[in-house]
Amino acid sequence: MHSIAQCPSPVQTAPGPGPAHRGLNPFLGATLEFDMLQQAYVEFAGALGDPCSQSNRTRLSHLSDQLQAKGVHGDKALHLLRKYGSQINWQGMSQEVFSSFYRFVFFICREPSKRNVQVATAVAAWHLVLCGRFRLLERWCSYVSTHHRASVVLEDTWRQVLDFSRTVHEDLSNYDPASAWP
Repeated sequence: MHSIAQCPSPVQTAPGPGPAHRGLNPFLGATLEFDMLQQAYVEFAGALGDPCSQSNRTRLSHLSDQLQAKGVHGDKALHLLRKYGSQINWQGMSQEVFSSFYRFVFFICREPSKRNVQVATAVAAWHLVLCGRFRLLERWCSYVSTHHRASVVLEDTWRQVLDFSRTVHEDLSNYDPASAWP
């Protein structure tokens, strides 16, 4: 397990009482449940930074098994993110850290042995973590809720939504329907 100091990309953390210090983890917690979520993120971020794809897959598979054994998946994971949202402070994350955290949200919101997220869970997660970061969030979530043909959201689509939110203007003036958007 990697220590918090090894987690990539600095954001503000508060390791204990007193003022916030420049740290390397987006979590600021004090409960066992929160600490478990924090450690899961640290391990996830460490695996993403691992240049060996086989090692990365093994670490992520092991982490997924650990979280699922603790019941942290799907709506339960989303509940934990809501519960500790103010401590996680994703609004204050740099783009790099948020990208990693966003991927982590998908990772923990999957159901056991699935490589996708239920549409309702994805929409709720987008509302939670993209609020204030994606000006077309309401339109996107409404569209997905009413027009998405599948009952799940794949990881590629999940990741494309973040890219779309950072690239396409609110008035869609730079939207190219021939591009590979979700």
